[in-house]
Amino acid sequence: LETKGQLRQALAKLWREDLEKNIQVATLDKIQPPQPLPMEDINYVWQQVYRLEDGEVAEKWKNLANTIQQQSKERSEKNNKNLTVLADFSQGHVEGWNVDGDGVAEPIAAGDFQVLPTGDQVLQVLHLGGYLTASLSSKSTGALRSPLLNTIEQPAISVLASGGNYAAYRRVIDNAFLCEKQTYLEKARYQWLPFTTYKDMPQRRIYVEFVTKGSNPNFPPRWGLGAKLSKQAMADPRSWFAVSKVVAHQAGVAPADELQRFLPLFVEEAPATKEQAAARYRQWLLAAVNRWAEGSAQADDIILLNNLLLTPWITKAAKHPALETLVTRYREVEAQMQPARTVNGMADLDEGVDYRFHHRGSYYQLGDPVRRGYLRMLTSGAERTDTFATAQSGRLKLAERILDPENPLTARVYVNRVWHWLFGQGLVDTPNNFGQLGGRPSHPELLDWLTKRFVEDGWSTKKLIRRIVLSQTWQQSGRVKSQASQVDPRNRLLHHFPTRRLEAEAIRDGMLAVSGRLDATLYGPPTDPYRTAEDETKRLFTGPLDGNGRRSIYTKVTIMEPPKFLLTFNQPKPKIPTGRRDVTSTPIQALTLLNDPFVLQQSRVWGKRLATARGGDVRQRIRDVFQAAFARGPSNTELARWEQAVHDLARLHEVSDGKLLSSEKVWADVAHAIFNTKEFIYVK
Repeated sequence: LETKGQLRQALAKLWREDLEKNIQVATLDKIQPPQPLPMEDINYVWQQVYRLEDGEVAEKWKNLANTIQQQSKERSEKNNKNLTVLADFSQGHVEGWNVDGDGVAEPIAAGDFQVLPTGDQVLQVLHLGGYLTASLSSKSTGALRSPLLNTIEQPAISVLASGGNYAAYRRVIDNAFLCEKQTYLEKARYQWLPFTTYKDMPQRRIYVEFVTKGSNPNFPPRWGLGAKLSKQAMADPRSWFAVSKVVAHQAGVAPADELQRFLPLFVEEAPATKEQAAARYRQWLLAAVNRWAEGSAQADDIILLNNLLLTPWITKAAKHPALETLVTRYREVEAQMQPARTVNGMADLDEGVDYRFHHRGSYYQLGDPVRRGYLRMLTSGAERTDTFATAQSGRLKLAERILDPENPLTARVYVNRVWHWLFGQGLVDTPNNFGQLGGRPSHPELLDWLTKRFVEDGWSTKKLIRRIVLSQTWQQSGRVKSQASQVDPRNRLLHHFPTRRLEAEAIRDGMLAVSGRLDATLYGPPTDPYRTAEDETKRLFTGPLDGNGRRSIYTKVTIMEPPKFLLTFNQPKPKIPTGRRDVTSTPIQALTLLNDPFVLQQSRVWGKRLATARGGDVRQRIRDVFQAAFARGPSNTELARWEQAVHDLARLHEVSDGKLLSSEKVWADVAHAIFNTKEFIYVK
């Protein structure tokens, strides 16, 4: 902040010098374009006089004064009549508008600016009072959300805003925060953005939000929305927006520029010559610069100075000797700032409402409102009629009811899910259904005991898993005794450890681990799955065949096309919550293990690693393979069979005994065969 304050004073000093030097008759005449300028332009007044002789200036100046003053009066009256100010953030935060993020902690004063992090210029614009996420850094995040639009009487609103680097404004309908109705802000200069308040949809709860990249739950969007982003643009944390004012009005009405910044030109007596007119111009601009330097600039000063920044009259170069040290110091510090880590969350901001019933699930066929409350099938007495009729949504009451110590289901469902993931089957074999149509617990007392200890341990999943895996039940053999199998063919009494296939992710990770390709690095961005064909419009890109060696948890999953290898082995589709995965055994799974490019690639990677290993003989190499793949050594029978297989493969590839241990082809085939064994993909 200190450096930025020094930079403001250095810029103001340069601009004063620039204006004294450049706001002269010859300079002003030279910059005039051949086409007429709009009245809002800083050069409009001079364009009307620059062709005149000195004796004609005073009369023309008076006429201009009358014209601009009359226009300013008419536009002000029109705005006062047609516009209702909903929010003026230059005066501070406005009730009903919600902010989130470090970039919008407090509104800024008029005249604040963003120091550009790179490039030849120090800044693009000066900002109006209000919210600016990039006051310190464009890495800061921020979101500004409007009240519900159906609470606004007028049919339209306009927002005075600017932004860049893929900051967006979005219309969110009925809390569907992954909405695709978003538009990117692409102009650093303020503009009025129009919005409808959707009077044709009074039943919908709609709000508008301005968000940076890091606060946008739908960034990056699919390319079908017209935003074809590079990987660099997606990874770049920089993004910013500024919002100063919001007005409401009738449809077809737009806020008018009131031109009040030009009125000081005409307060004194009209200049008699062009030299006097140029001096008046210079005095006008210098006064605005001085107020900016003092921190007392108003909105009209900022609009005027932003127009001045478009001209070649004032210095903006970052490498100017008077600015370079300050700019470099600021940029060095700003570059060290770390962007905020954000996740999607939920906030109870608006008044609660009972949502209407959707006939046959249709969003467009709305029925009667459904009272907020807990699941009535799971309650009795007074609880059945408790409608959560609070000023808020009722989510807090729902959470309290779910976690109530008297609620018999929540902890039991959780404990059963953990047991299911460890053993492949829960104590209740329908983890998604504890109701009348669900299964009965095989060991109800055990489920109750584990649940009680789980709650006493502060709902610690680690302690729950430790308690289960240290038990004899977990540590018992997977061998099946015939008598026990006859009494309990489904093994519901757990007389042996149940054999089960690994999850899809574990199969893939296992191949990466034994091949030596696994990258166990924690965190970081996801990788796109390998695809034979991309679809850019849906953001379905192809990634490396091995996913850069990263664990499957870092593989990007989309609803439109999940990773095919994982889907083959019953990774659930991401659209539906799945408590118990399907476990199928299909020909396509066998063909995948034989022919999938990923399996073949990892076979070659492992084969190369085996072929370059030092020392040992064929038998020792086989023992190493078994230890890596199965965490055990081979039996004598297995050792003999695999040794014979290795020699058979050597003959097939015409590899001599002397080169057998260093043959990548032979050991890649061995690795491929190991991947196709039952033991590699099953836990026994």
